[in-house]
Amino acid sequence: MGSSLNAICREQNGIKVTECIFVKMEKRMNYELELRTKKAQLEEAYKEQELALAEIKVLHEEIEFKQQELMKINTKLMEVSNIDHLTNIANRRYFQEKIESYMGNVHNDGQIFSLCILDIDYFKKINDTFGHIVGDEVLIKLAKLLKKSIRPQDFLARYGGEEFIIILPNANAIEALNIAQVLNKTIEQADWKDIGGLTISLGVATCEEKRTPTSLIAAADEALYASKRGGRNQATHYDFMHHGA
Repeated sequence: MGSSLNAICREQNGIKVTECIFVKMEKRMNYELELRTKKAQLEEAYKEQELALAEIKVLHEEIEFKQQELMKINTKLMEVSNIDHLTNIANRRYFQEKIESYMGNVHNDGQIFSLCILDIDYFKKINDTFGHIVGDEVLIKLAKLLKKSIRPQDFLARYGGEEFIIILPNANAIEALNIAQVLNKTIEQADWKDIGGLTISLGVATCEEKRTPTSLIAAADEALYASKRGGRNQATHYDFMHHGA
C-alpha cells in the first residue's frame, strides 16, 4: 500500500520553508471507506425511518377506519335493539329508557308530559277470523297511521301484543286527552275494508312530580280499561275519572 505526501511552502524569517505531512494511503483510504460506510448506514437508517413512519401512518389510518366501522356497528346494534321488528317503531325496552328520561326532566326542570296507552278493540277476534298474518298486517298499518298522526315531538312505541304507548311531551291533561280523541277518530275513519273496520281504546295520564314511571303507566292503564268498560272506541283520562272533567 502506498503513501501520500502533502507539502506546504511558506516563508519564515526571510527563509523559505517547506512543511511536509506524510500520511500512509492505507489509513486515509480506511477513513474514507469508514466515512462512506457511515453515510450509507445513515441513509439506510433514514430510509428505514421513513418506511417505519409510513407504516405507522397506515396503521393509524387502519385503526381509525376500524374504530369508525365499530361505531357504525354499535350504532346499528343499538338501533336494532331499540326497534320492534314487526312494526318498525320503538319497542318496549326503548320506551322504558325514554320515560325514565322524561320523568327526570319533570323532577329536575318541572317539565310536564302525558302518557297515552292504546289497545286494538277485539284484536283476538281479528286473529281468529282472518289469521295471524292479517293480524300482523293490521298492527303494521296501525303503527304507520299512529306515527303519521302524532306530533313530531311525540314518542311512539309498541308496548306489547296489540298495545301501543305514546309519550306526549309538554301536553297537560286536557291537551293530551284531545290528542287521544283525535287519534281515536283517525283510526276509526281509516280504510279497514279488508277486515270490515277497526277501533281502538285509549287511556291517558299526565305526569306529576310525585309519580314514578310505574305509577304513571298504571294510571294510563287504568284509564284504558275504563275506556273498555265504557264501551270501547273512546279515550279516557285518569284525572277526569277521579276528579271529573
